[in-house]
Amino acid sequence: MPDFLNDAAARQIIARVDANMTAYGYSKVTKNQSPDVTILLSVMESTNVYYSYDYYYWSWYYPYYWYYPYSVVPYSTSTSGTLLMMMMSNKEVNEADRVPVIWTGVINGILDGSGSSMTTRVNNSIDQAYKQSTYLKH
Repeated sequence: MPDFLNDAAARQIIARVDANMTAYGYSKVTKNQSPDVTILLSVMESTNVYYSYDYYYWSWYYPYYWYYPYSVVPYSTSTSGTLLMMMMSNKEVNEADRVPVIWTGVINGILDGSGSSMTTRVNNSIDQAYKQSTYLKH
């Protein structure tokens, strides 16, 4: 598990996906029981760094000025996360052992905020992904 996603957040995501799968008529089974579908969950993190350039000028004579970059300073960073949910059909494995992806849900901003606001947003986003995919009902 990545270092930026703590165990509590990972368990919350898995529990919400489980709840939605159950609500759509799916039952959780073990690998040995030949499941119809497999759900893969991935979390990705990206960090954006914004830079500031400090300039000074030097001139030979008025009104001509030459500007030179003096320094480059990072002034702001932001970290965001994306949850990728993929459902694969185990019944349609082809001869090259490729398993087709039959549904994908992507949720941005899962690492933004903290505490209860993040929990609420992640739960609502996962629920919304399933609401928009009523064709998954079993």
